[in-house]
Amino acid sequence: MDRERDAFVHETALCRVVLSADGSQTAVAEAQALNVSRVMIVGSPRALATAAGAALRKAFERAGPAAPVIFDKVAEHPLLASAIEGGEIAAAQGVDRIVAFGGGSAIDLAKGIALQVAAGDPLIRFSTRDRTPDASETACIIPLPVIAIPNTASGAEVTPGIGLRDEKGHKLLLRHPRSPCRVIILDPQANLETPCRVLLPSGLNAIAHCLEAMYSAARDPISSTLALSALRRLMAGLRTMMERDGVDARRNILVGSYLAGRSIVNARTAVHHAVCHVLGANGVSHGIANTIMLPHVLQFNRSAVNELLGETAQAMDDLQSHGSPCDRIVGAIEALAVSGSLPRRLRDVGVPKDRLANMADAILLEPGLRFNPVQPVDRSDLEDILKAAW
Repeated sequence: MDRERDAFVHETALCRVVLSADGSQTAVAEAQALNVSRVMIVGSPRALATAAGAALRKAFERAGPAAPVIFDKVAEHPLLASAIEGGEIAAAQGVDRIVAFGGGSAIDLAKGIALQVAAGDPLIRFSTRDRTPDASETACIIPLPVIAIPNTASGAEVTPGIGLRDEKGHKLLLRHPRSPCRVIILDPQANLETPCRVLLPSGLNAIAHCLEAMYSAARDPISSTLALSALRRLMAGLRTMMERDGVDARRNILVGSYLAGRSIVNARTAVHHAVCHVLGANGVSHGIANTIMLPHVLQFNRSAVNELLGETAQAMDDLQSHGSPCDRIVGAIEALAVSGSLPRRLRDVGVPKDRLANMADAILLEPGLRFNPVQPVDRSDLEDILKAAW
């Protein structure tokens, strides 16, 4: 990778990652090893109704010593109010560990609940929108440990960020250095219950993590290495999944999404995720927002992409086609989207054209803009990117 920063700091959260053929039993064993007395399982009703979700619940019911508390108020973009409610229930019920089962929404909500139990109100003080949470304020607050069994490629289990919506529908990013999940269980066999149509856009989100990590102004050699390794696994896994799905493909996707999440802990995301956060606040699912927006943001960052991501293009484009790195990366992303018949335009997911200007204003408030490699990023740039995607 060219032009690495002259100096950097790379921090790593305390985390145990387990690749398992039986996620529910592994979760119980990990909880018992931590001397847990009672867990709260956080997952959507749909996720908990799957065979893997039911097995998880039964495994903890059998293990004791107390029945698990179930919290299933998981919205696609989880609510700050739900995290506060879940935290109050967890505290009242004597919960000392959270088990998150599902995609990024369930995991973000679980992380929010864990922080709420430790910190109390107002939870919103950890929002990064107007400031960086003060280290002295967070040092004495230790969230409840979270055990995560992710069934999508969101990477939420790895990062210190917590995406929640406030009462006005605004997407907030809360941040605490000890919010990453303490134990992450990757179960490729159980992951086969996640439909390809759900996992593919989530995988494109993970690919976006990698790309932004590799051109972020905060990148470092460690995050870049993680991102490149993740990209190879994700591209292989997603392509295989769409052709002949199986455990091997799901293993590559789950491990790749973990590595992708690790890559943005230090490198941070930039304009692309800033745009997707605002689209999420306007009702667009995060994976679909990534699918639609990534080619257009890459074109905006074309100069940096072409300079920095030559090796990345080679990892993503197994046909070794001609053209610039940016064109080859965009082509690989669009080919994956086409393979899953995913929406390609904002108009296709119900975004009104007359809302684009207001969205551009909202994106200007996103802290990730300062990590974009092409600067400055002004309101007209953001509106142009949205219009190109509309």
